[in-house]
Amino acid sequence: MAFLRRSANPGKLSPIEFWLMIGVVINGLAVITGAAVPATLAAALPPPYRTVWALFLIVGGSCALSGWSSVGVYRVGLALVASGATTYGVALLLNGLTAFVAATLNLSLALACIFQIVAIGRQLEAARREVFSAAPDSPE
Repeated sequence: MAFLRRSANPGKLSPIEFWLMIGVVINGLAVITGAAVPATLAAALPPPYRTVWALFLIVGGSCALSGWSSVGVYRVGLALVASGATTYGVALLLNGLTAFVAATLNLSLALACIFQIVAIGRQLEAARREVFSAAPDSPE
């Protein structure tokens, strides 16, 4: 039930979550406005796909930042960020070992998002079981 206590305080992202998602949104904005387009991304994705990638970052990071009070919105945001980070990580790996460090950072971010989504799902399932086991007419 620690998860439920934490989610009762919307906006209480850890500093790591907060600043990572700020960075994700800034990166998406930089690409969508044309202020900065990484060469590896430009080589790997045609312009329409870069726009979609940037939107994943902007929408995903924003959902993660604003959706902490709504677990569903938060999880959708993390899924979008994981998709964007995976796309960029793979694009970097296709560039060879020169981009290995940046690729591992992006793929690590994607894995962290995925693990957080799974952890929240498990906590929600445990909370659901606890609530229904206390109910007199339990559906289980």
